[in-house]
Amino acid sequence: MKFKEKVLIFATIIVYLVCGYLSVNNLNLYTPDSTRYYIWTQSLSNFEGFKDNTLPEPKRYVIHAPFYSLLMSPVAFIFPGNLIAIKLATIFVAGFGLFLFFKFLKRYFDTDVAIYGTILLLINPLFFLLSGELLSDVPFLVIIIGIFLYSQKINELKTVSNSNIIAFALLVSITVLLREVGIALMISVVLFFFIRRKFQIAITTMIISLAFYLLWIFRNEFLVANFELPDLTNSKILTYHFFTNSEASLLVEFTARIKHNFITYFSKVVALIFYPIYESTQYDVIFRKEGIIAEVSDLLKIFKIPFAILIWALTVYGFRKFQKASGIYLLITLFILFYSLIILIYPINDIRFLLPLLPIFILYFLTGTKHFLETLYRKYKNSLFKFASLLLGLFFLVPNFVWTGEFIYLSNRYMSSPMEFQKYLEGKKYPPSHFTKPLNLAGEWINANSKPDAVVYGMWKDLACWIGTRKLIISDYLISPVEFDYKIRDYNVDFLVSHADRLGFDEFEVQISQSKKFKFKLENKFGRLNIYRVSNLDEILPLEPKTEFQKAIYELFNCNFIEAESILDSLYIGNPLNAKVIFYNGIVKSFLGKFTDAEKYFKTLEGFSQAGMFLNEINLYRRLNQMIQFSRTHPEQFADYTTRLAGSYWSLGYEKYSYNLLDTVLRFDSSFIPAYIFKIHFALKQNKLEDARSALNKLSKLDTANTLLGIYNNLITRTESIRKYDEKHILANVYYLNAKDYYTLGVYEDAIDNLLLCLRYDENNTDAMMLLSDIYILKRRFAPAKKYLEQIIKLNPNNYSIKEKYESLLKYF
Repeated sequence: MKFKEKVLIFATIIVYLVCGYLSVNNLNLYTPDSTRYYIWTQSLSNFEGFKDNTLPEPKRYVIHAPFYSLLMSPVAFIFPGNLIAIKLATIFVAGFGLFLFFKFLKRYFDTDVAIYGTILLLINPLFFLLSGELLSDVPFLVIIIGIFLYSQKINELKTVSNSNIIAFALLVSITVLLREVGIALMISVVLFFFIRRKFQIAITTMIISLAFYLLWIFRNEFLVANFELPDLTNSKILTYHFFTNSEASLLVEFTARIKHNFITYFSKVVALIFYPIYESTQYDVIFRKEGIIAEVSDLLKIFKIPFAILIWALTVYGFRKFQKASGIYLLITLFILFYSLIILIYPINDIRFLLPLLPIFILYFLTGTKHFLETLYRKYKNSLFKFASLLLGLFFLVPNFVWTGEFIYLSNRYMSSPMEFQKYLEGKKYPPSHFTKPLNLAGEWINANSKPDAVVYGMWKDLACWIGTRKLIISDYLISPVEFDYKIRDYNVDFLVSHADRLGFDEFEVQISQSKKFKFKLENKFGRLNIYRVSNLDEILPLEPKTEFQKAIYELFNCNFIEAESILDSLYIGNPLNAKVIFYNGIVKSFLGKFTDAEKYFKTLEGFSQAGMFLNEINLYRRLNQMIQFSRTHPEQFADYTTRLAGSYWSLGYEKYSYNLLDTVLRFDSSFIPAYIFKIHFALKQNKLEDARSALNKLSKLDTANTLLGIYNNLITRTESIRKYDEKHILANVYYLNAKDYYTLGVYEDAIDNLLLCLRYDENNTDAMMLLSDIYILKRRFAPAKKYLEQIIKLNPNNYSIKEKYESLLKYF
């Protein structure tokens, strides 16, 4: 490398490292992905393997590829618990990647063009933003560039040493373990060398990389997954029906995914090189609607079509020219094809998945531009063309330079004083939401105001980085109010941390307002993070909606669908990109039977980046809508389908609607036995004992031999008797007997409720504790099971069968 080249490339990398350092903050861009990497890195640095110990029940299943955490574990060992250190290490990896990219470009261009291409990559908002995050994306990109360079070198050699072949194979193996989609590069490399008739390289690479990959799959998908039975695994993501009914074939599902993702990615690809994040609302990390960013955005609205046409005409032209000039054009083309196919089939779309294509498109753009300008120079021989091309090249850099500069400024200002920055943001109409959730401040406050064994609930797994030994329960804000209550009950949650959007919509607003068991007192707030203290609800108080969104939810759950629709329609007009408004608009349209309108809202949500948490819920409501339509057109199955609908809506928290559905069924067919069983159960849950008794009497006339009659009669009778007693031991016994009956019925959540009530009146009732632990083990909620077994052992230290059961439970911890 010549002196000039060394000076230019190292100066470029130093500028990048300085800018990267200034842009680093203690907020994670991706939740929970980034935090998972951080947790595994800490675990590996402590020689505990891959273990997420921040959860009540530790998890060893790894939903992401493992190598990034392994790569960063030495950093975590030297700087334990330091999130910033790992981010800085990732930035250094990115700096090395810039050096490799320069080396790669130098094979085809002179130094000035290679430096320009390196700057194009450096200053690209997508690259710059992700390079300072706890994510494997940029290291994966660096490995890809390294493999292209290595492949080029090997391809040019007549003979390749065994050590070179093995080193190359190990490098390819890393790509597969760095991101699962690295399989696309592995296949491309093997095919490339097969076509080039370099069979030893192809076969060795395939065997070694597959060996590593299959070993990891065996560990993760067979050993760990079969033991822990996680709700989400990589294999489930691949085969689950997100866009079609479960009855459809995988081919139909994949076709739907490809069609959907192709449309979504098209506009993102067009803007990828020069203004990628201007076209995406995914990263809300800068002020979009004020200052110089707003001005550049307005200019792009005017120029983006001719801009895009010019850029992609040159890029496609460069692709054609590169095929003739390079020996590895086939490898790059194969990678584009296989990689594109995988991300199109993957059910979740995300602009970050386009990052591996960015340096390739820059390469093609530079190639096309170079050949186009050389043609002009030869034809016109005018020095003005060189000057004009230089100005145009600098003009192309402006959008990304402005965006990246703004992010560096805001991130650095946030890190200087998070609380002062929150005050600054309060006066802004459209503040970047990324900086409105200082989770470190929330975590530090919880640390100072709770016991070491406290339990925290929230959507942001980043809290795990800041709450010490406290356990964190994570769920998205689409969880049903029923499941929300169960989780808080079973894990004795002390605090709920929830983020509010700029309109004041709290993430868990729906669940808080519909909770039947708990009350939530706002204890503190940092930015838009609200910290609630959770306690038992002694009585259900009438909801007093304050915001328009709260009013809409209140009307929705009270079956006033027209009123709810009116409010949600108004909210949507002013907030067409608010996911919660869109989602509940789709739901209320479904309740009103406006299925076509509901589908429009659901389709809009599907197009959102990282829409994974919505896909399952959307599919659920689609199935319910189909059941409603089917029941209306098939009267012979109306009672059956509508009763099943009542059960589904009950589990989603729509109790009043479910109860009304059962009344509709019984008016339609007064002899339909399942509807009576559901009504007895629902009436008991709502303490409507007269309704429960009436339904039981009608059921007994219809089906005298039904084995459920005696159980439900006992449940109703005992529940009626609760009002007559105030002696603790009698009440404890009533609740314990109720729990046993619910256990017999297989209604485990109600059994748990009654067992907890039993223990409220008789805290040393080991029979209740034993049954509780059995149910929790059955439901795979091992932390509460462990707690009650420990209490039994404390009361009966010589009960060896309980000790043995307790010991067998410890394997999950």
